[in-house]
Amino acid sequence: MAKQRKLVVRARKVSYMNTGTQEVPVWTRMRGFTSLNKSKEALEYSRQYVDEYFETTDSVGMSEGIEFEFDQYTNDEPHKKIAKIFDDELVGDDANVEILTVDYSSMLTAESEMPKEYDGIQRTYTVIPDGEGDGTESYKYSGAFKAKTAIKKVKVTAPQHDKSEVVTIGTKEL
Repeated sequence: MAKQRKLVVRARKVSYMNTGTQEVPVWTRMRGFTSLNKSKEALEYSRQYVDEYFETTDSVGMSEGIEFEFDQYTNDEPHKKIAKIFDDELVGDDANVEILTVDYSSMLTAESEMPKEYDGIQRTYTVIPDGEGDGTESYKYSGAFKAKTAIKKVKVTAPQHDKSEVVTIGTKEL
C-alpha cells in the first residue's frame, strides 16, 4: 500500500538560534520573522573542450543565504542578538550566529503525528545587515544570514513545535 502524501506547510520548518554558548547551546525559537527565504548560490566551473560543440558545466561549490525580516519584540533573545550586531556594527566572528532549522514534517506518518526525533540542519552564518526601522506599524530589521560553515545534518529531540518559546534541544550529528 502506498504511503499517503501530505502537504508540508511552512510553519513546520522552524528555525532556532543558539542564544547560549558553543559549549552549552540553548536553541531559542526564532519568532516574529516575516521572512526567512533561503537561496542557494552554486559556484560553477564551465569550459568547452576542443572536440565538442558545446560548453559543459559542473557545480564545484555551494553557498547559502537566508534573507530575513522581523518585527522586533522585547524579551526575545534572537532579536536582541541580531539587533546588537546592527546597533554596535559588529564584524568578523562577533557577527556570527548559529541557526538550527528543524523539519517537523520529516517524521510524520499516518500512525504518529509526534515523533521523538526530527531532521535538522545546523550551520553558522554571518549576519549581513541591510535595513532597520522600515514601516510605521512595528520596528523592523532586515538583512541576510550568509553561510559561514558547512551544514551539519543532525537528529533533533524536541517537543511539539508550537508548544515552547525557548527549548534546549539535544542534537546528535549524523
